Amino acid sequence: MPAVINPRMAGVSGDAPEILAQSAIPFILAGGTAGGGLNQFTAGAAGAISTLATLPTTYSGGGWLYLPAGTYSGQASAGWFWFVASSTTAGTVYNNQYTSGDPRLAVPTSPTAFGAGVGLVTQTTGSDITAFQFLLPGNSLGRNGRMESLYRFESNSSANAKTLNLLFGGAIGLAGGTGIAGTMTSVATAGAALEISNVNSTSSQSITPRSFSTPYGPSGNAGIYASYDTTADQYFGCRLQLSTASDYVMLVSSRHFLMYGA
Repeated sequence: MPAVINPRMAGVSGDAPEILAQSAIPFILAGGTAGGGLNQFTAGAAGAISTLATLPTTYSGGGWLYLPAGTYSGQASAGWFWFVASSTTAGTVYNNQYTSGDPRLAVPTSPTAFGAGVGLVTQTTGSDITAFQFLLPGNSLGRNGRMESLYRFESNSSANAKTLNLLFGGAIGLAGGTGIAGTMTSVATAGAALEISNVNSTSSQSITPRSFSTPYGPSGNAGIYASYDTTADQYFGCRLQLSTASDYVMLVSSRHFLMYGA
């Protein structure tokens, strides 16, 4: 029987998974330790950041740090900005932003300096913040293809909830996506995966979680089903949420495979 060929991958067997996206650039949603009971971080001149919640290592190679709107002069919107750490609680953030796609391609070769900071800043809590998001190109899966997404997370191991959402399908911002949610409470690390399979149709999916609540093996959790049109582009990715402004939670790395199935 001839090998199944993905029309996007000329000459590549359908038995060979393709790495659609991967990155180990962290997305850091961090609170702070200044301001007394307000638990704030400090935004100083020229992008200086200090009094962050203590991170697990010094990210001197850089990462994406989430800033609320107005943290720096002229910063109209909240978002993920390029950050180079000098310690586990401080560093410099730049006016270069990640919105979607490959996080590596958004890394600036010549970072743009920020101006004046506002001083003490309270990190956003109680709201899902879209971090990594990437397009599954239309017609990538066929009628019986599969995509597998693997994620790694870290947080300070406080008893406060840090919420993780893994989503597939829908528009930018993961609007309307379907997936699973997990909570990091009194734990420092977490891993999770989703398997997204087209069910003999380009517009019918079975979405199987392999962590959080439903690992391989028998489970009382029901299956997850969706009906996204995979002949069109669909977003996938993750969201992060803090409940307390003294904590941090971060997407450490992710890798995403796809296998075409006719």
